[in-house]
Amino acid sequence: MNTFTGLRALYVNTSLEKNRESSHTRFLMEASSSIMQKKGVDVDYLHFTEHKVPPGVYPDMTEHGWDTDRVAILVG
Repeated sequence: MNTFTGLRALYVNTSLEKNRESSHTRFLMEASSSIMQKKGVDVDYLHFTEHKVPPGVYPDMTEHGWDTDRVAILVG
């Protein structure tokens, strides 16, 4: 049986549901992530509604009127 120990996966939940536990998207993510976890993959979740994430396509949204650029903080 193949194992993927040492690999990591990040699920990004962009559901509009504020409660992460009642999100249908989270339910689907958990179904697929459980398969990965059984193969040794370390899985993390990020629920966007729990963070202040400005919309935009520029590398630093603070240069375009937003107070913070959380995506840069979360990814960087």
